[in-house]
Amino acid sequence: MPDHDGPPLPHRLSEITPAWLTAALRHGGRLPDGAVSRVALELIGADRGFTGVVARVRPTYRDLPPGSGPPPESVIAKLPTAEPDTPSAYRRRSQQDAAAAARHYQRCAREVSFYRELAPALGAGAPRLYHAGVDPQRQQVVLLLEDLAGGKPGDALTGGTADQVGAVLAAVAPVHAAGWEREPAGWVPRLAVDPLSGQRWYAERADRFLAGHADRVPAPVAELVDRLRGDYADVLVELARAPATIVHGDLHLDNVIFDPPGRPVAVLDWQGIGYGPVALDVADTVYGSLPVADRRAAEQTLLERHAAALTEAGVPDYPVELLRRDCRLVLLRMLAFRVAWLASVDPDTLAGRERALVEAALGDGRLVGALQDHGLA
Repeated sequence: MPDHDGPPLPHRLSEITPAWLTAALRHGGRLPDGAVSRVALELIGADRGFTGVVARVRPTYRDLPPGSGPPPESVIAKLPTAEPDTPSAYRRRSQQDAAAAARHYQRCAREVSFYRELAPALGAGAPRLYHAGVDPQRQQVVLLLEDLAGGKPGDALTGGTADQVGAVLAAVAPVHAAGWEREPAGWVPRLAVDPLSGQRWYAERADRFLAGHADRVPAPVAELVDRLRGDYADVLVELARAPATIVHGDLHLDNVIFDPPGRPVAVLDWQGIGYGPVALDVADTVYGSLPVADRRAAEQTLLERHAAALTEAGVPDYPVELLRRDCRLVLLRMLAFRVAWLASVDPDTLAGRERALVEAALGDGRLVGALQDHGLA
């Protein structure tokens, strides 16, 4: 049975009708009276997200009583389990693998839990939730979210500025502080993995990477990729010793909007939420978002500010030296995940932004430069 008592969940964009939107907004308390008479749908973000369908929905209302609060002029409909017209390589793989499809559904359902349970108090500037539904039997998820039109989407390919990265970290600091070393809700996955299992997982993919992609990185990085086949378990053991908290888990600039209405930054796409070291978010943002020269100039200040923000929020005994140590470990984890990603795709089957992101995974120099600067390669 679905976990909600609202209207049946649409599986495709064409099922967002005036009647459905009326029922959804009423169920979410956004349209107590009146009705939607017409909807205009605009597909958005097709080049950014590689799963599901996202659209801006502009409703026309009728029979609104005088003096009633205005309903939203537009909403964002997120159908992460719907099938896009042109599925990405990631989505094609999940469609062909029942276990991968189930993992994708679980990630999408966790985002609903974030918006329902954590966002109202912690937020990270996240858009307001107007309606959400989860259907475990059909493995279907739908969210209606505040439209942050007017803000500027971040761009993981072009990167950002030190001020932008600082704003992102400031937005997630309350989430990090609130979950610090506290037992997470049952729906929040623990990101620590068995070290030996993690090492086997990595070694299988490292072999494929080295066979097909070793020439994409400097020789010292290729040697590090090879060395981690025997050392990655030690990295995971050390990371498991770091203090754990709630983390976004995929904090790159494609998941950020700058200067939306009412706040300096909004962090989106919380499917990857988990319980793990704070450095997972900090390193992903700092080392993945800034050109190498800018990162070298700003890194220490950004880490100091985040450690200070945690201290001010009541987090004990986590100075910047420990954050820097954990970020160094996460750099190795970032390398392992990019090796695994590149080992799993054939660039010739990709197009557009998906291909550009694969080519930039190690080719843009950001991660490689950080590994070298930290004496890891």
